[in-house]
Amino acid sequence: MEATDYPEPSYRDDDYYDLVEIIEATTEPDRTIIKAHAQGFSYAEIANITGLTIGAVSMRLTRALRKLRKQYNQK
Repeated sequence: MEATDYPEPSYRDDDYYDLVEIIEATTEPDRTIIKAHAQGFSYAEIANITGLTIGAVSMRLTRALRKLRKQYNQK
């Protein structure tokens, strides 16, 4: 599975689609990091995928998830 795939829910879940919409609106590097993290990739694996350092992955993921939470809570 690639870090860019979304698992399809077996039922209509509005929260799921809201999250997908918010994630798709993020920048490409953040989107890849969020998706890879959600699929269980380690920081080292995400660093390998993105070409970033592990520290940069950690920092960007923390910031991206903070933005994601903020945008989701505003919906």
